[in-house]
This record gives sequence, structure tokens and C-alpha cells, in this order.
Amino acid sequence: MNNLESQLILIGKIVNTFGKNGQVKLLLDDNLELVSDDLVNKIFFYEDANKILQPLKIVQSTQTQQNLLQIKFEGIDNISQAEALKNRKVYSLRKDNLFDEVPDFTTYNLIFTLNDKERKTPIISVMENGQYNLFKIKWNGKEIWVPGVEEYIENIDTIQKNIFAKNIERLI
Repeated sequence: MNNLESQLILIGKIVNTFGKNGQVKLLLDDNLELVSDDLVNKIFFYEDANKILQPLKIVQSTQTQQNLLQIKFEGIDNISQAEALKNRKVYSLRKDNLFDEVPDFTTYNLIFTLNDKERKTPIISVMENGQYNLFKIKWNGKEIWVPGVEEYIENIDTIQKNIFAKNIERLI
């Protein structure tokens, strides 16, 4: 791995073109969230056919959906040039801090105490309602949604991938 590669984070893939002036649609990886509105003049990178990282300077960008960016790069001025970027993986410099990594909570377990016993069950689904996450577990044949709020969540251990819950008996 060369020095530049160690400074990059994979952010997604160019999935389509948009318009005639060379704009592209960049689908962000599921585990990323855009945290900066100002992408103009930032540099993204893609691997060319020879596996060499090529820079792309952003001239204009719009977030059209939570995981979809519409971007105009400098020097990509027509649909043919944009088509050549389709299906290319795109990278960003880590130091720019443009993205936050969002954990995949479906790889976590929910740990709680019930009837004086510690219980552990996998999280089978996650839903975000705009204010907080809801974690779905199966318990005794029933699907239960646990709100990701202070009343029910004590701690999230991102290293061990465990979410420690409390007051679960209110939901069961």
C-alpha cells in the first residue's frame, strides 16, 4: 500500500451520469454519512484502468438522497467523459473529515438483564426514525423494537459490538 492509499477512505461508487455536462451520481457506501455540506474544491480519487489513483476536483455537488451525491468534477465536461467514470470506486482523503462511519448495528448483540439473568440476542434489523435508531430483536418468538434512547440504552461498545440495554421488561 503506498502512502496515498493509506490516507484514503473508500466512500462509494459512481453509478450513473446526470445531464449532458458531465455530472455523475455517486452512491455512498451504507456505512458512511456525509457530514460536510461544502465539497466544492475537495479532491476525490478513483482508480483508472491501470489501477492508478487519479484525482477529481469537485466543482459542484448536491446531496439528492441520504446516500446519493450528484457531482460535477473539473475537466469532466460531457456525458462521454462521465460515462467513462461509471462503476469506478471513489475515495476521499481521511484528513478532510467529510464522512462519518456509521456502525452496522445488525452485526451487534443486544445485552440486557431480565429476571436477574443476563441475556444476549442478535440485533436483526435497525430503523432510523429521524431522531434515533430503533433496534429489532427476537425474544420468545416475538419481534421487539428497542428505542435507541437513554431510557433503554446504557452503553454501546463498538469494539465488542454490543449494545447494553435496560428497562427491556417494559417492552416485552
